[in-house]
Amino acid sequence: MKIIFKSIFFIFLFFIFSGSSFADSQVLTLDQSIKIALERNTQVLSAREKLNASGARFNQALGSVLPSISLSSSFGKSYQQPLSLTIPGMTTPITTSPDEAAEMTTYSFSLRQPVFTGGKLLLGIKITNNSYLAALQDFKKVKNDVIYNVVSGYYEYLKSKKMVEVVNSSMIALKKHLKQVELFYNSGISTQVDLLRTQTELANMRNTQIQVETGLQLASISFNSLLGKDISSDIFLSSDAPQTFEGFASYSGLLEKAYNNRPDWISFKLGKEIAEDTVGLNTGNLLPNIFLVGSTGRTVTNYASSNTKYDLGSWNLLLSGSWVLFDGFVNVNKIAEAKATAQSLKEQEKSLKDAIALDLKAAYLNFGSAKERLSAAEYAKSLAEKTLKYAELNFVSNVGTNLSVLDAESALLQAQANYWTALYDIRIAKAKIDKAVGISGY
Repeated sequence: MKIIFKSIFFIFLFFIFSGSSFADSQVLTLDQSIKIALERNTQVLSAREKLNASGARFNQALGSVLPSISLSSSFGKSYQQPLSLTIPGMTTPITTSPDEAAEMTTYSFSLRQPVFTGGKLLLGIKITNNSYLAALQDFKKVKNDVIYNVVSGYYEYLKSKKMVEVVNSSMIALKKHLKQVELFYNSGISTQVDLLRTQTELANMRNTQIQVETGLQLASISFNSLLGKDISSDIFLSSDAPQTFEGFASYSGLLEKAYNNRPDWISFKLGKEIAEDTVGLNTGNLLPNIFLVGSTGRTVTNYASSNTKYDLGSWNLLLSGSWVLFDGFVNVNKIAEAKATAQSLKEQEKSLKDAIALDLKAAYLNFGSAKERLSAAEYAKSLAEKTLKYAELNFVSNVGTNLSVLDAESALLQAQANYWTALYDIRIAKAKIDKAVGISGY
């Protein structure tokens, strides 16, 4: 009975740890990878908090046009030496209050409402609103950058993994061919040169194998870092993806779309508008500020020893104004600074538009180039497979040379590498166009 119980217990533990291992090694799709990166990436989290901070500043600006209302109260002891008045004909002087400390309680309610500030409040609201919109575009840009990096890292890893598979397959074929050469050499059919040449090719292939395996490890580390995971974690990515690719609209159409969607371009235009409004904001400092100020309150004073109590109420409603007539030319220079900043941004506009056009053009050309390379590589791969097949048959039949087999094997390896490189480069180029246009595609 104990043996049965122990067996059940160990089986239970096995399923627990197997389930945990399976959860850790689940196959990730591209969409899942992007979702994980957006949830964990520190740049995304930082940009989100900056957006929240900008939203809070906008709400502060909105609150500045509303009245400021406050309540206050105090309680304690107060002493003031009374004023004595002596009137002719009276033996006792008149005092304004008992000569003792009084218990004093005060209550007050006050209101302060801006009436005129030279337009600074409205401009302040506009500036903080544009700052919030700019922060929103910065947040979108960070997300787009992270998405592109994940897409690129995802396909770079799959490309590296496929390169390892291609090289390993070529190693197996070369080892098989080496056995055939050794057999022919021992039979006196092949020369020692053939044997040495094949062994050399195998050694060179091993060198290539080490390089692609290292490349796969580096791609794994990079991708884990993008997802915020331990860099030594195992990666299991889904390689399911369409083998056909739709084309994009014309370059001019994409460029127009980029100018309407690129977060950095929209943010730049908002920054230029903020700079222009800052000129008006500083100009408003040359005008007076007028506020409506009102208050009401009550003061209760109690002189316990003399049993005297005063309960006095008060209120006031005033228009309060202030006007800085001279500040040592500080504000004048602030206006000059704001104008220079606005002009500087105008000068940068053309260079930024050209940079966007160049970025999109490069991505557009790379996508077209990758499609053409894929078509050429697919045809070359088909030819290389046939060439190797015939070369091996000819060699086995002793009508072909060892060199022709090695050349065919090398050509097939190159064709397969070109094919898979072009296939994944198309997907990366498509993501690059999405990023250049200002859309994520996910």
